[in-house]
Amino acid sequence: MRVLKLISVCLCFSLILEVSGQIPIMPEQFRVNLGAKDVQHDMKFYQLKYRTSIIDLRRLKPLVNAELPDSVVIVPPDLSSFDHVVVLVGLSGSDNSSMIVWLAGNYNYRNITFFLDYDQDRNFVNDREPVKIKAGADPVEVILTQNNQSKKLLLTVPKIEVKRIEKYKVRIANRFAVGFSMGVGTGETNYRYDDLVIGYPTSYFVKITEKNLTASLSYDIKNFNLGVSASFQNHYYFTSHLDVVKGEPYRRLIDFLTIYDDNTDHHVNLDEHSNNRLQLGVFGTLKLKVSRSIDIHTTFHTGLTSYFNPEYNRFVHRENHIYPLRRSPFYEIGVKAEFTTGIAKAWFVEIARNDQKWEPEGFLHDTPHENFESSSVIMKLNVGYRMGL
Repeated sequence: MRVLKLISVCLCFSLILEVSGQIPIMPEQFRVNLGAKDVQHDMKFYQLKYRTSIIDLRRLKPLVNAELPDSVVIVPPDLSSFDHVVVLVGLSGSDNSSMIVWLAGNYNYRNITFFLDYDQDRNFVNDREPVKIKAGADPVEVILTQNNQSKKLLLTVPKIEVKRIEKYKVRIANRFAVGFSMGVGTGETNYRYDDLVIGYPTSYFVKITEKNLTASLSYDIKNFNLGVSASFQNHYYFTSHLDVVKGEPYRRLIDFLTIYDDNTDHHVNLDEHSNNRLQLGVFGTLKLKVSRSIDIHTTFHTGLTSYFNPEYNRFVHRENHIYPLRRSPFYEIGVKAEFTTGIAKAWFVEIARNDQKWEPEGFLHDTPHENFESSSVIMKLNVGYRMGL
């Protein structure tokens, strides 16, 4: 086999499937250079858009003087991480009788990933790792086997100005992902019951603000994901209000002035809450695609709440009014806008409603009552980041 000097053989035609005519790429637009050793004939490449594992060659056949099949079937590798993929069909020989098929991920960018079918069996799964080349980097030597002959090529990507497509963005799908977020919230804890001794209702509420840090692990498919989360939450409690109705409201006359009395005892800041808690849960998300890089997610969480100081002090100035706060269930529903910023990377903004069952153990054990109702609801705004593993 005659040894040739190092030559540059470029991809010289672009096969555009959407139009009837094919437009050759001019020299200043060449994207890849090949240096060939031990090759008897130059190799010319043609570019096709990758659609499925069946490579349609019918529009290529009129461009070349060769008996090509209408299509070839390949076993493709995992291409989910790429914004776009092209098929590179290389023809060599005086009659273009020898054909090789390559795949190139993110072909229009500065970093290209080449999937080379080294043994030309059309199966890219059983080949070596793909070749990743940055524009302007040193040549990479590859050796192909065709017709029991080895072909040694030097593959380079010239550092030239090319048309840049918007930074490639690939949604998180078919993989595990981790997420981190922080947020703020505001809400209220309240309860109400009918006092059987007095015969009238008693009600309570306290306003809350929240700061939270959350970590999550999920498995994402195209339109849905499932995962687990851990959320540390710090609460600040404002003035609490306990209103004890003593009887029917009435009016009374004081110095010729009629005063309305609601016959209710109003108490403030009698109690003390636990400020820090941890919510461990599972969640599911339904995804709705709204644009190339934006999704809307509807989320549902459920799990258990644990307190770092698991006590509620009903009356801070009295003894024997401290009640344990056992683990209790919570659920959370939300809507999230997720913005894909790269390959399996995304920022998100979320609005959520967190509802926790709040009832200290043994609470009101000394007060005959019925119709007890309680809730702890917080509306929150979270900002976070997710990335695929």
